[in-house]
Amino acid sequence: MGRVQLTTDEIGGITVVRVAGELDKLAIDQARSGLDRLATAGKLVVDLDGVTFIDSAALHGLFGLARLAGPRGTGIAIAVAESSPTARVIALVHLSDVMPVLPTVEDAVSALQQVSRDDATG
Repeated sequence: MGRVQLTTDEIGGITVVRVAGELDKLAIDQARSGLDRLATAGKLVVDLDGVTFIDSAALHGLFGLARLAGPRGTGIAIAVAESSPTARVIALVHLSDVMPVLPTVEDAVSALQQVSRDDATG
């Protein structure tokens, strides 16, 4: 994956994958096995702030992650600043209809922690 770089972190018990570079078909195909595993293992935030390019295959891959993460994408959230060109593309395809899309990693982590609290209280 020469054009895209993934780094993993944990914040508040939630895995955060930071994506940087060009997220195209080749990159998403190579990243999906790891992302799929993380999405099914627990709560996951995908930080797209460092993405400089995203194509339709990558968007399709993100929709696929949402399906793996449970009903209405409750196990996954996207973080991308509103000023990012990637945010505009994500808004155009209505990714927020299937998972939370928030402007910061902290907001995304907080949203997933709230889902966990809501699940615990029934």
